[in-house]
Amino acid sequence: MSLLNLLKNQPAFLQDFWGSLLQILDTFLLASRVWASIPKPFMDHAFNDFVMWKDFRLKLWHEAEDPLLSKENIIKNTPEGISMDQWALYVNYRSKEKTKALCWRKQRIRQQQILPHTSGAMSLARRRALMKKHGKEVDRGKVWTETHERKDGSYVNDQAREIGAPNLGDGVGDDVLSPTGPSFDESNYENEANDN
Repeated sequence: MSLLNLLKNQPAFLQDFWGSLLQILDTFLLASRVWASIPKPFMDHAFNDFVMWKDFRLKLWHEAEDPLLSKENIIKNTPEGISMDQWALYVNYRSKEKTKALCWRKQRIRQQQILPHTSGAMSLARRRALMKKHGKEVDRGKVWTETHERKDGSYVNDQAREIGAPNLGDGVGDDVLSPTGPSFDESNYENEANDN
């Protein structure tokens, strides 16, 4: 018996469940061990379904969030096209103290980033492996330059140019790569988040 025939013989709520499960399995390729092996159309599909969904969710929250309104009033002002029960669950999630503390902590961490980079979420280890794969020379200076230069060859800001330009040929030394701002101590952020 095929899966489609099995689904036709199930009650509606089970059909919905199995359909949702099949969509999830369709979205995540189980046999793929690395992102590079996933086909581009599939990656585009995942981007549109997940990254855009996250952005849409945040946009809805920023439009609805009002410190003068109670949680119940925010729930009553359900955005068009969103079911009230889904909106209520999301508002409850955003109203939790743990969620607020996490958002505040991440905001503080982003503010502490004193030197922007162009590597996105890619780790330096993955960046080095990618550079080796493409036959580029890999050392600390080359990796630093690649993660602080734009595609057109310009640096992300003046501070990055001051650090990178004098060291273009010979790599960046340890003294240049040392932190220039306050050190990141996660316990400080947790303590500050708990105080509020």
